[in-house]
Amino acid sequence: MDAANHLLRRLDEELSPRDFRRHKHTWNRKADSLVDVIELQVSKSADSVYVNVGVLDTEIYAACWLTYPPRFAMEPNCTVRSRLGLLMGDHDASWRLGENAAGDEIAAAVRAFAVPFLERMHAPESLEQYLEADPSMTQRYPPPIIYCALLKYRHGEKAQAEQMLRGLRARTVGPWAARIGEVLEGLGLAP
Repeated sequence: MDAANHLLRRLDEELSPRDFRRHKHTWNRKADSLVDVIELQVSKSADSVYVNVGVLDTEIYAACWLTYPPRFAMEPNCTVRSRLGLLMGDHDASWRLGENAAGDEIAAAVRAFAVPFLERMHAPESLEQYLEADPSMTQRYPPPIIYCALLKYRHGEKAQAEQMLRGLRARTVGPWAARIGEVLEGLGLAP
């Protein structure tokens, strides 16, 4: 645990001046209705860490889940998500716990790749464009498709958003189909 605590302290040094606040292994920074998230994920073998990043759009979260987002966002709550290694160039990098240089390496990568990624996602329509390019959009996993449709709806592409949601609902069963129906109702569209 000393190695993990060392990483947490080193990332606190990097992120606190950028207005991030930490809870356990996760940092949040609020920007209007967006929450930037950076999270250390310890491997199952507890010998290395991954860095997850994401942006939670609180309005989109509320429209999808019909509840307020958590007071402190975690990476799985985010509208868009990635791993620091992928942002660095197409690989899923991890860092060994206990290596002296790991804290500095992670801090430098967060500064060079994660923070700029998060800030790019603050531009209008960036979340939508990121989701449209995300391979998970073709894998039928409902949340990114719902988020993308809700973003389109908010940007005035209401017919396309409705088409996306109805198409997803037609090929989805069980609780996800019910959730999509609730999202349609929340938009004032008959499920």
